[in-house]
Amino acid sequence: MCGISGFLSYSGFNAEEGIQIAKKMANALTHRGPDSSGEWVDSDAGIALSHRRLSILDLSDAGNQPMISISGRYALVFNGEIYNHLDIRKEIELFTKVLWRGHSDTETLLAGFEYWGFEKTIKKTVGTFGLALWDKKNRNLTLARDRVGEKPLYYGWQGNSFLFGSELKALSVHKSFTNEIEHSVLESYLKYGYISAPLSIYKGIFKLLPGSSICISTQQKISTYPEPVAYWSLEKVVNTGLKNPYTGDDTEAINLLEEMLIRSVKLQSNSDVPLGAFLSGGIDSSLVVALLQSVSPKKIKTYTIGFEEKKYNEATYAEAIAKHIGTDHTTLYLSEKDIISSIPEINSIYDEPFCDSSASLMVSRLARNDVTVALSGDGGDETFCGYSAYPSFNNIWNKVNNIPMPIRMAISKFILTMPASIISASLSPILKLLDKSTSIPSGIRVQQLANAMLSKRHSDFFYLMKTNGGIENSLLNKKYRQENKKNNEDLFELNDFMSSILYYDTKDYLSGDILVKADRMSMSVGLENRAPLLDHRIIEFAWRLPLDMKFRSGVAKWPLRQVLSRYVPQKLVDRPKMGFNLPTSEWIRGPLQDYVEDSLSADKIYKEGFFDVDNVQQMLKQHMSGKYNWQSPLMRLAAFQSWSDSR
Repeated sequence: MCGISGFLSYSGFNAEEGIQIAKKMANALTHRGPDSSGEWVDSDAGIALSHRRLSILDLSDAGNQPMISISGRYALVFNGEIYNHLDIRKEIELFTKVLWRGHSDTETLLAGFEYWGFEKTIKKTVGTFGLALWDKKNRNLTLARDRVGEKPLYYGWQGNSFLFGSELKALSVHKSFTNEIEHSVLESYLKYGYISAPLSIYKGIFKLLPGSSICISTQQKISTYPEPVAYWSLEKVVNTGLKNPYTGDDTEAINLLEEMLIRSVKLQSNSDVPLGAFLSGGIDSSLVVALLQSVSPKKIKTYTIGFEEKKYNEATYAEAIAKHIGTDHTTLYLSEKDIISSIPEINSIYDEPFCDSSASLMVSRLARNDVTVALSGDGGDETFCGYSAYPSFNNIWNKVNNIPMPIRMAISKFILTMPASIISASLSPILKLLDKSTSIPSGIRVQQLANAMLSKRHSDFFYLMKTNGGIENSLLNKKYRQENKKNNEDLFELNDFMSSILYYDTKDYLSGDILVKADRMSMSVGLENRAPLLDHRIIEFAWRLPLDMKFRSGVAKWPLRQVLSRYVPQKLVDRPKMGFNLPTSEWIRGPLQDYVEDSLSADKIYKEGFFDVDNVQQMLKQHMSGKYNWQSPLMRLAAFQSWSDSR
């Protein structure tokens, strides 16, 4: 994994100046690529490419970037790994003689682009990437991102310059960068803790959608944004899978899934540097570790984080699994002090507002002591129906959806006119589910339920149920409350609720939250994170499996559990998944109090001008008094303020 950056200026530029700017952009990504750097410019064409390298394959200079194709037509900067690049090489060699300079996947891509062209080559890849390709002949720039969004790629016009890079840090050091906040994303951020693609925190800067590419030609007008072109579409995968369901029996399906998982793990364990794996003790990471050890000739290194608070500690389960599988396991136990001291650093790593409690940085740093590549279990929940809230939300939706809309409208009005205490008592099971172990005011939950009753689409109902009842809008400065955009309006509906929310979470939550966290935390310490469960062929197969196989008789991720049972006794993993989560809900009134109160001081809120001072202060007082638990919005506000302070 590496960091890429660059810019395109139609008017051209001085070559020396272009090199210096490109170098400055690349150096902002040194953490992503500590091993070497490179720049390439064509001042007449107005293009500059830069690169920071984390050497994984072909550690020699033959793997350095930017890399120029043999013919000289293409220049490429590439962040990621093409796991099947050796197979692609063999296919190219069947049709033409190639004098390979090294054995990097970057060189393989360039040869493919020359022989097949961009689209055909990119569709052949199995991997994760963000790339920028300059075509000297046609004078155009192509940006592309991997299918599910494991690797980031930002782009946008700033003045007369088109900027791009793996992280916003690279774009922000360009002289044309304006640093203007996109106010329309603030409410969405407060609701979910991240900013969904294609938007970013800055005006005019976008995230390239997963599975797509864009092409900027010097023939286009300045400030023109071409529509992204999908070379792989999750929507098409879902529709195709549902129309062509798997017809084999359970045993055949499990055998086939195991074969696909082993193939993916083998491909992703290809590395010229030391490799290990994260082990949380849950289904997904345990499965990846078990398969990795089964194909490895020596003990693999595994890593987990433990907490001193026993009720949050999962390390003992991970240690038991590691012992059974036979890995070389390391556990790092964290104290409250360790977590609290890391918060400022974590906020500085994300270059736009982001809030997701996790010990990912600590476990990445732990692994980096020994290895440069670590496999993880990311993607299993979204692909195989693993989240515990799914069946509960599904049950509520089915009951609500069976009520004719006129009656639902009447019930909604009735709910809003009755005292909140009475409604809370009569609907306590539903409200308890919505509370998610918090004590948000019942009146807000009643309002949320009333709105959800009127939902006609799965997506509307799902997102209403996941948020804090619309309280986020009231936290915004009044002048921004009407601006906020919804990024999920294009989500299509499936016949059943469970399939729909699997699609929504894969499309948005996985790429916008889970994979952002995995990428930024690992790359901040120069560690490559690989996720075998996100091989697109596994995702495609999963969507062919019947829903009652993925979630069978109340058991989530049933197919993954069946494969895992062939390697690990069921008793070691038959428990609720915890993951690398932090107990922030209990810390805000204690060791995190100074951090939260300082971040959300009235002076800071007023100075920034994005949020409503009175409403934020009221929420803070309610939480600190113990009357309500406003963990999510308070931590998201604090993370935003910390990010704002560092920019």
